[in-house]
Amino acid sequence: MIRRSLARYIPRGVLLQVPPGVCANKMPDSIEDRQKLINRVRRLGGQIEALERAVENDAGFTEVVRLLAAGRGAINSIMAEVVEDHIQAHLLGVAERKPTRSEAEALEELLDVLRSYIK
Repeated sequence: MIRRSLARYIPRGVLLQVPPGVCANKMPDSIEDRQKLINRVRRLGGQIEALERAVENDAGFTEVVRLLAAGRGAINSIMAEVVEDHIQAHLLGVAERKPTRSEAEALEELLDVLRSYIK
């Protein structure tokens, strides 16, 4: 359901619906893609654990900032991959048909913009 903090912004009686053809809960279709994503998340977890250890052990400023930057880079990379996969699979329906030239160009332009903002 909707979190309570978000519910106050949505008028009563308004139903939130996912547009047709867009699946809100689906992640990568293939097991191989899902496993790659899981592996990346696990590596991120390792980076966060290294950051925690560095803070607990009073590591220097440079080391802590380096670990923070690495974690942020990993999160941004995972986010970019998830968003890109979602756009390709659900917004354009690339899995079902080949996009037209204008759709492919629009897709690339959108992905370029997203990549620049995520990084």
